[in-house]
Amino acid sequence: MNRAIMKNGYVKYLLATVAFAGLATFLPLSASAEEPMQVAAANTSTSTKAPSSDNLRLMLDQVDLDLDTGKYDAAATLIKKLKAKYPNNPDVLAAEADLNDHLSQKSNAAEVSDVCMPNSLESNNTDLLQHDRSGMKENFLCGGYNRRITPQAVEQIENLGGQVALPYAGGVTINADFENDHLNTAEQFDLARGRTISFYGDRQQGTVMASKAFGSSQQGALMLYGIGNNAGGGAQYAWYDRWGGTSVQGNFNKPDWDYVESTVEYGTKDNVIIERKQVFTPDLQAVLNGQYNHYSIQYDEDAADGPGLNFNLDYDHPFSFSEQGPNSPSWMNDEVTLGAHYAVEAEYLTYVNHEFNGADLYHPLPMTSYEVHTFTASAEKTILPNLDGQLSGGYGVDRISGTSGPIYGGSLTYTPWQRLGIDIHGSRDMVGGQNLSEKEDVVGTSLKWTW
Repeated sequence: MNRAIMKNGYVKYLLATVAFAGLATFLPLSASAEEPMQVAAANTSTSTKAPSSDNLRLMLDQVDLDLDTGKYDAAATLIKKLKAKYPNNPDVLAAEADLNDHLSQKSNAAEVSDVCMPNSLESNNTDLLQHDRSGMKENFLCGGYNRRITPQAVEQIENLGGQVALPYAGGVTINADFENDHLNTAEQFDLARGRTISFYGDRQQGTVMASKAFGSSQQGALMLYGIGNNAGGGAQYAWYDRWGGTSVQGNFNKPDWDYVESTVEYGTKDNVIIERKQVFTPDLQAVLNGQYNHYSIQYDEDAADGPGLNFNLDYDHPFSFSEQGPNSPSWMNDEVTLGAHYAVEAEYLTYVNHEFNGADLYHPLPMTSYEVHTFTASAEKTILPNLDGQLSGGYGVDRISGTSGPIYGGSLTYTPWQRLGIDIHGSRDMVGGQNLSEKEDVVGTSLKWTW
């Protein structure tokens, strides 16, 4: 990557909701006057009497009501009791499956931005180690609109993509992402052939990825890229272990939209990447990769070269600041997932092409070395049933240039139906490269439909 773009702490997994439901599941099976299930005084005539079907029906209706109003903890408690009282009852098992669907719905909602963000805005949809492996078997369709604003240009990026898990194909999935960038430059910039005052138009790119799981510990992927008249390809192979995973990746002619010049002149990147994801605890994990990049633009096949690295250390943990009763509605739950994040994105260029345009010396691709360190904190909470919010903020410093500035972001994810997630997000990042003091603003929305 030739720009340091901070990943703004959009929390990928809604651990708070799942953790709270899990705690409720293990509550004692004692009954109280407030609970739907009433237990008669123990005696020999009632203790052996089978519960009536009408009583079961009423309790299942209560489970449905709890699920509809977002009281997942109460539903989990009642289902636990029903399973003990009616073992292997198909209606009770169906209610448990319905609860699991509701919880997975919220987990699905948390991944809308990460999975559905277009490649040019640093999504994880072509990096095997950044995927949620449990989601590799599902089918989904994504659509999105993002507006990216820098001092150089205003861009409107629309994307359409998704994933299909092929049945009877031994763990094969196909991912695709197609993007259109409507670019309106705000200032003069140089091209490899002459000078232009501005550019107003569209550029397109696309990625298709086929991945296959080899048992539970290995996975491979092949990528096909297209931009303008150029085609490219890539491959990645990942090995998983109990503490994370390691991968090797190579790309040729991968589309690169990090600069105005690379967007207008069909920029591409060839690189080799070695990456390690380390899971220390469920709350603490790190990702480190080293890479070597070669950049090209139209009419200049040797625009820049150099090694780079990316490092992310993330800590996210759910906290509850007071005790809540088992029947508390989810919007009254005070549980918040708080996070602390440290990241480094760096590139140390060994070569940048200089050209003459008449008597002027310029860089066809405006790149310089950078090493941006960012420190952020994040908070994520279920605000209302089916509505989750995330906020992050912090500071970034480029060690090489000495420039610095605030970075922040936030998102709202709404899940109106079980399989539909809608995300609205915005962020400000600090970017590296020639324009070292430049800030990049991104606002947009993404939609994910799962089946």
